[in-house]
Amino acid sequence: MAPQVITLNIKLELSDLKARQTDQLADTVHYGDLARFLTQQASETSYFLIEKLAQTLAEACLEFDPRIQEVEIDLEKQGCIGNARSAGVILSLTRP
Repeated sequence: MAPQVITLNIKLELSDLKARQTDQLADTVHYGDLARFLTQQASETSYFLIEKLAQTLAEACLEFDPRIQEVEIDLEKQGCIGNARSAGVILSLTRP
């Protein structure tokens, strides 16, 4: 199966809000590094369902940084349904 275009939006709930006071990247999640990590995770396996990919990416976010307490993944597959821009799923996962 050929790779498909997806749109990913992520919301994170962080346990450590130190960066709000310090304005230092070291005090928060590095979103560029997280994006590269998620791209690597997504490319290691083929997924038939976007629900499975969303679950995998949510779990990967919690694995990436212990400050991430909750993640919401909003994943859309472009052009997969006639007369619609996309089809998608929203999934939330909280650290146990």
